[in-house]
Amino acid sequence: MITVDIQNLSTQFAQQAREFVAAPSLMKGLDLDDVSMKLMQAVTGMLKDPNLMSDLHRFRQACRDRDMDQLAGLLEQIEDGLRSHQIDV
Repeated sequence: MITVDIQNLSTQFAQQAREFVAAPSLMKGLDLDDVSMKLMQAVTGMLKDPNLMSDLHRFRQACRDRDMDQLAGLLEQIEDGLRSHQIDV
């Protein structure tokens, strides 16, 4: 059985997301897309939080669309959602 360290994954996501929001680039976007997909899978399987799942999906879409106006707000919502599950980010 594969175990997931959701705390580490969440911290990694938050760090990469902040870096991408501050200075978007293709490479940062690819790395962020990878970690956000892993976090979405963990949220679905472990936390079972549909609101957080939706926020992560919208965040990934905003990254792909380079919708910088939405990214910071969505990141804040995701971080709040993770904190509601006692996950520090």
